[in-house]
Amino acid sequence: MDDEDDYIVKHPVFMAEVASEGSGHLDRVRKRKEYLRIDSLWYHLIADQDEMLLELHVRGEDGRWEPPQYFTEPDDMVSMPRFEVTFKVVDVYQRVKIEA
Repeated sequence: MDDEDDYIVKHPVFMAEVASEGSGHLDRVRKRKEYLRIDSLWYHLIADQDEMLLELHVRGEDGRWEPPQYFTEPDDMVSMPRFEVTFKVVDVYQRVKIEA
């Protein structure tokens, strides 16, 4: 049986979502609790829609979730060692107009 279809991945290792003012609480509290129970998940990234803010949750090698990391500066570097990926916060917000 195929573990994936066109819309659903049953064993994700990375999940990213955009949180708006209206959905921020739901994304950061209720949905996150559910996502962090997914055994296969290594990283959960929440990008704020209205300000330059990334929240990264990382599952350690021991299987436990580490305290969340927050990135707010354009040159802050986000690292996902299991994917051998590093990027700047500004790269995520490259085409987004953030009002000061």
